[in-house]
Amino acid sequence: MLNAVPCDSRRALARRTAVIALTGLVLNESQRDEVIAAGAEEIDLVLLMMERRGAEKLLQDKVSLGAGVSVAAGPVGRTARASTDAHFAAEILSYSPNVAGGVLGPDADANRDVYGPSFDGGGDQIAELRGRIHNVARRAHRWLTICCSRAFCLASSRWRMNMRRSLVVSCAAMGGLALALSASHPSAQGGGDRDFGLFIADQLRAHAEQLFGFTHPLAESAIGPYNGADNTQAIQVAPGLTVSLISSSVASAGDQIAMWPDDDHPTHLFVCDEETSNPAVQRVDLSLPPGSNATTIVTGLSSCDPVRRTPWGTIIVAEEAGASGGLYELLDPVHITQPINVSNRAAGTTSDANHLVKRKAVGSLSFESFAIAEDGTMIYGDELAPSNGNSGGSLYKFVPAIPFTGVGPILTLNASPLAAGTVYGLRVAGANGSSNWGQGAEVGKGQWVEIDTTGAGVLDANGNIILRTAQLLQKFTGFYRPEDMDLDPIALQKGQFRACWANTGRLDFGGGSLVEHSGVNGEVLCLVDEPATANPLPPTGTVPVVTRFVVGSQQAGMFDNVAFQPHTGNLVVLEDGPTSIVTKTGTQPRGNDLWICLPDGDDDDTLSDGCVRFASVRDTTAEPSGFIFTGSGRSAFVNIQHRAVNDAAGAGNHGALLMISGFKADKGADDDR
Repeated sequence: MLNAVPCDSRRALARRTAVIALTGLVLNESQRDEVIAAGAEEIDLVLLMMERRGAEKLLQDKVSLGAGVSVAAGPVGRTARASTDAHFAAEILSYSPNVAGGVLGPDADANRDVYGPSFDGGGDQIAELRGRIHNVARRAHRWLTICCSRAFCLASSRWRMNMRRSLVVSCAAMGGLALALSASHPSAQGGGDRDFGLFIADQLRAHAEQLFGFTHPLAESAIGPYNGADNTQAIQVAPGLTVSLISSSVASAGDQIAMWPDDDHPTHLFVCDEETSNPAVQRVDLSLPPGSNATTIVTGLSSCDPVRRTPWGTIIVAEEAGASGGLYELLDPVHITQPINVSNRAAGTTSDANHLVKRKAVGSLSFESFAIAEDGTMIYGDELAPSNGNSGGSLYKFVPAIPFTGVGPILTLNASPLAAGTVYGLRVAGANGSSNWGQGAEVGKGQWVEIDTTGAGVLDANGNIILRTAQLLQKFTGFYRPEDMDLDPIALQKGQFRACWANTGRLDFGGGSLVEHSGVNGEVLCLVDEPATANPLPPTGTVPVVTRFVVGSQQAGMFDNVAFQPHTGNLVVLEDGPTSIVTKTGTQPRGNDLWICLPDGDDDDTLSDGCVRFASVRDTTAEPSGFIFTGSGRSAFVNIQHRAVNDAAGAGNHGALLMISGFKADKGADDDR
């Protein structure tokens, strides 16, 4: 049962909502006859408390609906308008069969079970609960898409004719929208043994369209193998989503993707090629056919992985190549007509220094991630797993010597903010001079510590800053193989720099396997760089705060790429893990999955409010990579990397760059291409 409350009522609902638990509804004879005549043994009941005094009356004693407390039928339909009485006079809006004359009263035991032993239904307690639910419900706005951003009630509780059952009526309000969810008290569910976690998972699946923008998620990983030539069939997507081919002429190992000139109406894509030096970077012209739209513009890099468009109008690419991985910057990449070759990676020698340079100032490491601020400040990680007691890779912050001021695209590479600056390493739990940092301290407030380039082996003969050596000497916080990173666009709109990244972990088998030997679950962590207020100011003038956001499992494991969806704050997380599981009858091929996770709401934790699987790779020789949303949030590009059938045809120009379309986002253009 799903009914809309009119838009006019939103502000009133946001101010006037209560949470109560009631005893069984006693129907009068005519009401019972009406229900029986309809052939029903139970009825749905949703009551939306419009006034605090209505809830107080119900909590003090049994009361007749319509007599002791006023009841009006709630408005129904997308464009319905409630009567003046329903808006301003009625103490209760009813979304149910006719219940006027029915008797309700407080269920003291249920209320105390839910809200604590001291709850007695007093007015102050009602006000407190109303405020609490208001805060919690603000994160539920994605549920409201189905009602065109109007308030609605969702009934999931039933009243059985000849039984008295407890009912918890949860009415929630948010920013001009209201959500009422009724659910029976645990005692009515067979002794309270229902698994609440499974209930939440069921709700995520049932409301996938409102929360995530597609009909419903996939129940399990795709069963492989698929080795057909049709690249669009190499991935299974949730109902409501579609797959189209963008380029089959990119390299088979195409990795991360950047759009050009913007995310709203891209004309070109730039793609790093992880497993080849020629090509190393390719440009994809979206106006050309998929079989002939990729052009090589850079050669000579080793394991090119991350690629980003900068706020000052360049493209940066970097190498996932161990301690010696470098970062390079491209100027005017659309008009490069001949491949630029990197002939000496250590020295950064290129065949066209006017259009491609190595940025030694940011340091060397195994690059996979960037989060770039408008002024050129940048946070990035070292993709390194822990080994033999040594820490995994750390995070670093580059602060430009000359920040970008936001005045037009740069015309020469010398004008880039990446030309010179200072690098800092992350030390979690080191805030305010604390000495309690080290192994085991991965989340909390920390500090940025300037890299000591005078340390033994930190600066090599070519002027490269070897950040892994600096980490060992200065004991920066290590993580389990930091992977891709993205900036939270919703936080950025609020002036907050929040970067989230994946720590891969290690698994031997996919989700649902009966056997697992490693069991190091992946995770997504987030870093907020808070402006500092202490005097004197800490290095960089900010305090890094690290929190956990997504905790992996056997089902959702070995996280790699991440991408925020514009306008919603949902985060997509891609797996890069094993592609088989152990069953009772042997092994079975299963593909890597693509997950989408809700933001954290206003509850007390820092975790996503839930994730679902929206796609899975059917080709179990491949993995998904480079997922990035267009500006509308309604479509995204992704590579299906190193498909065996494509590798067999030649890794250089037989890739699978796809678009997944059909996501519903809050706003955005209808056409992304």
